[in-house]
Amino acid sequence: MKRRKPGKALDKAARALLDSDEFAAHIANIAALYRREREQQEAPQRQALRQALRSFERPAAMLALWMKQAQASRGDSSQHLALKLIRERTASSGALPTDDLAVRDWLSRAATSAAHAAAEMKSSKQPDAARLVRMAADALKATFEHHGLKWSTSIVRGEPAPALSMLWAIARDGGDKSVTVEELRRALRTAPTAQ
Repeated sequence: MKRRKPGKALDKAARALLDSDEFAAHIANIAALYRREREQQEAPQRQALRQALRSFERPAAMLALWMKQAQASRGDSSQHLALKLIRERTASSGALPTDDLAVRDWLSRAATSAAHAAAEMKSSKQPDAARLVRMAADALKATFEHHGLKWSTSIVRGEPAPALSMLWAIARDGGDKSVTVEELRRALRTAPTAQ
């Protein structure tokens, strides 16, 4: 992975809070950690799971369609005869239920559920965005304490506290452009270490 320099907006926000090279470097490192963790969450695991869901959905939908056509076809068609043979073999072995409608219905529902789950995974922001926010907040809180700055995540008269503003700048620099200060604050409320 190519190392990316911190953005100018992040550096400007850090220096507005405390004009120190060390503080700006700490903030840049927190943003880099946030970015790395976010990319790891997004890429391989979620992509592999979406692919597995799609791999299940396609054949299940096709099999449900095949069963529907076989049940609707006339008695001497090859599909109807194949379904009849499958039904007889499974009934004698006891391996699967012999009710064709129940099997077809289950396949249709399972295919639809897999398609919806894959679509939700693609459209949802982050699988564990709150964990990312807590991780960055813990690092930021330690940095604030190290530099003698007051840690507060309140919003007074629509103005976020400096810690919350810095966390927002870190998230945006880390690639989370759609996050709002209020969403970050809500995520921090679930964090046991953030006050």
